[in-house]
Amino acid sequence: MRALVNADIDNFNRALELVRSLDPVGIGACNIKESLLIQLFSSGKGDSHLYRIVSSHLEDLEKGLYQKISKALSIPIGEVGGSRDTLSYLN
Repeated sequence: MRALVNADIDNFNRALELVRSLDPVGIGACNIKESLLIQLFSSGKGDSHLYRIVSSHLEDLEKGLYQKISKALSIPIGEVGGSRDTLSYLN
């Protein structure tokens, strides 16, 4: 990394932490999954079914595999379907 930005890893990490402290919550995440998890955690939903769905089954949710998610996480299928709607409101 040093050759690309001419900085050491500590400076890079401090800069990244600064970016991640900006609005909207989740900016500076490595990917959409990480961004969604950061947003959910910061809104107090770090122990929710929605957080578990994003953490372990985001790809299944995108594919509409609600039954698979419901069975894997032992949650009602209606809650799985509603989670997709809730995620659409995040940045």
